[in-house]
Amino acid sequence: MEPSDFGEEGAQLLQRFRRYAKSFVGEFAAARNRIEDLLGNRYYSGVFRESLLKDFLRRLVPDSLSVDSGFIYGFEVVEASRQLDIIIWDSHRHAPVYRSADFVVVPPESVVAVISVKSNLKAEDLENGLENLLSVSRIEMRYCEDRVSRDGTALLLPPIAKFLVAYRAPRNPEEALKTIAEFLANWLRAAREIRDPLVATLRELNPWEEKHDFRVARIFPRMVASIEGDWSCRVGYGPPVGPSSLRRLPYIYPQRTVVTSAFEKLISDVLRAAYGALGTRGWSTPSAWVDVSPVQGVRAGGVHETIDEKGLPLLELENLE
Repeated sequence: MEPSDFGEEGAQLLQRFRRYAKSFVGEFAAARNRIEDLLGNRYYSGVFRESLLKDFLRRLVPDSLSVDSGFIYGFEVVEASRQLDIIIWDSHRHAPVYRSADFVVVPPESVVAVISVKSNLKAEDLENGLENLLSVSRIEMRYCEDRVSRDGTALLLPPIAKFLVAYRAPRNPEEALKTIAEFLANWLRAAREIRDPLVATLRELNPWEEKHDFRVARIFPRMVASIEGDWSCRVGYGPPVGPSSLRRLPYIYPQRTVVTSAFEKLISDVLRAAYGALGTRGWSTPSAWVDVSPVQGVRAGGVHETIDEKGLPLLELENLE
């Protein structure tokens, strides 16, 4: 394995492929700017912001996946999701419960990713977007959690990747991160049916074991990002928690944007969720978006560019022991 496979920290690894991937971002920005010129202050209208991102994603994800707006149906076992701005679902292997020209209602097992799209990342926007995504978590924990192969060795349904995306970055990034952490911690405090299985997992957590990582990913959004202003944060694991019986806590970490932008990190995560759900081997295509080795899937300095010292826990230890 050559050192060049990993690149140098802070330097571009896949220069030509990165230029190609960045050209898509340039096309997205050009379309956004054209609409902004036409609409002026109405540029941030809900219909426009969702449609532009949906059209962009349709160009990137495999043709067997559809990109729509709508609902995930709980089939009277659990309440249907809130209305979701973007649902990426496997329309090749699944039929919708209902489909019209404007929106779909789809079964839980068909869904690959969901995205809540906002104009801003003010506190009320963050809380509303997270509430929309967490309505998916409730369905997923009932319908997807225990689906395993006949021999019991493989989980059949990977987590639904959940993203909150805004066009404008938060004015105060530290306050935005704090709002996200507090909202998720408060939500878990009330959602006992989800918190209890999570705590049981955290007592024996091995982040590299699929069944543990899947459960955490079924509950929390994967990433919050802005398209303009280049700000993002993602869910990961905190350091060992010492004397507690919990081995680690889920954390939310802000990210640097030295190697790749927040939007590029978002696209890479969406593509990895898409290929993972389809069972596609390898990660060569998503590698361009976060500039990792297409062979090993790593790079010098880390892929996610997390700012570890600024991470915040998403679960309170009080009353959990």
